[in-house]
Amino acid sequence: MPFDRIHQNALPKTMKIKLCLIASLLFSLLSACVDMPTGTSGQLPPTPPSYASTECGGNFSTSGDPRNGATFTTFVKLQNLDIRSAIGQVEKVAADRGIVVGGEQFDGGLGKVTMVVKDPNGGHDYPLMAAAQKGNGHLTLIAQLNRDQIVDNDLMRDRMCDILSRVKMDAAGASVAAATQQKLGSGKITDIKAVDLSLEIAEALRQKQDAAEITMKYAGRVFRIDGQVSRPNTGTQMFSEIQIAGATKTLSIPYLTEVHAGLLGIGPMTQTRVTVMCHTPPDQFARFVTLRDKDYATLIGTVIGFSGKARPKSFIVDNPLTTTGSILSDQSYGGILNLDCRFEK
Repeated sequence: MPFDRIHQNALPKTMKIKLCLIASLLFSLLSACVDMPTGTSGQLPPTPPSYASTECGGNFSTSGDPRNGATFTTFVKLQNLDIRSAIGQVEKVAADRGIVVGGEQFDGGLGKVTMVVKDPNGGHDYPLMAAAQKGNGHLTLIAQLNRDQIVDNDLMRDRMCDILSRVKMDAAGASVAAATQQKLGSGKITDIKAVDLSLEIAEALRQKQDAAEITMKYAGRVFRIDGQVSRPNTGTQMFSEIQIAGATKTLSIPYLTEVHAGLLGIGPMTQTRVTVMCHTPPDQFARFVTLRDKDYATLIGTVIGFSGKARPKSFIVDNPLTTTGSILSDQSYGGILNLDCRFEK
């Protein structure tokens, strides 16, 4: 019988089974491709148009060895730059693309915000920083990749420039910025006990978030912190501290953040893993210097950053009832949360 006239029923039974299996596999693969989400939160956004010939594209630069984490930078110059409007509009575009927006910081003619770009592949997230400077009218974006993260330069340029291209210095842009900042709670003051803030950061470290991730998440956030402060408890120590601080009129004052140690949380009081450190302004030096050891103080603190290290990726089992220790007495993670603090009134 000629090959082109072979009917399906004439095929051997084993061959028909193999063909069915192959067809089923191909159908599954095609279905998976069709069902893949695009442009959702946590997924990479669609590829934007090329910005190579634009002002933003011309200002784009990259530096650093990708093996250590490359840095990408670009900016645009905006007429009549309103720093709050510009930062708010960047936050809106970022939030719409699944980028996590951190706390804002405004100081005179400079506004900035640190955001976190989530890695859709489950790897390390990386920071994306926006800064608006009134003096030169520049709106800048900076992306800092982690070690061994590789992104095509042109793709990164176009994604960064696509964000900046959507910022407009007009009434509509200002309205968008204001609505976004209200929704995100920009400028909101969060009431918290010093010990609870310490435990919150310690828990993030226990979940293996590193210092950079903590800083990205908390920088610029404002807290009304209540608790007892730790101060020199002898006249000699107090005099020495005042002498050292005399030139700058600033002090670094930690809060006491003690909890019960031990597996059941009924042991002696011990300091938590994370120190909440307040750095004081010169204009309130005279007031801060009168604080004594274990005095209560309610302060407005703006997070500057965090220095420390996360829980090691090891077999260590943490004590579930306290963040000060583990079943194996591991003390290898912790650090200092630094804030600019002042009395509210």
